[in-house]
Amino acid sequence: MKVEKLLSKVDRSPKRSMIDALRPSMRALIKDGLSKHSDVDVKVAVASCISEITRITAPGAPYDDNQMRLIVSTFEGLADQSSRSYAKRASILETASKVRSCVIMLDLECDALKSVRDYHLDSVFPSMGSIMVLVIEESEEIPVEMLKPLLAHVKKDNTDVLPIA
Repeated sequence: MKVEKLLSKVDRSPKRSMIDALRPSMRALIKDGLSKHSDVDVKVAVASCISEITRITAPGAPYDDNQMRLIVSTFEGLADQSSRSYAKRASILETASKVRSCVIMLDLECDALKSVRDYHLDSVFPSMGSIMVLVIEESEEIPVEMLKPLLAHVKKDNTDVLPIA
């Protein structure tokens, strides 16, 4: 998508004139037709654009929870490395980690990061780790689904859990 490439070149916290220039694209991305498109790759492309706009406007949140759920939903497909949109999903995860937009997961009750696999791209592991640390630090209550793989890994003589988890 051409918009994705252009958005990736915009610096964080740009001048007001740049934000004003982005507004038509920001509105177009949240139209129901795009976010509810039947093609998963289209949804991931839209989520990538929304992720980039979130990066650009950080720490402000230009979208509501429904639009942010689209970003979070892309993490569910990280288990499928053969997907055409796998690299784009990994990039969205990395962006969420860098700009700490992953704090929204606390409000959205996201548990899609439990699908860590040893075949993921190298960039996925530190991004997932950063997100998990931030979510744990910011949580009033740590989700049990996040604790299970952590505790299983440190359990003595547990051979059922991959070390990468």
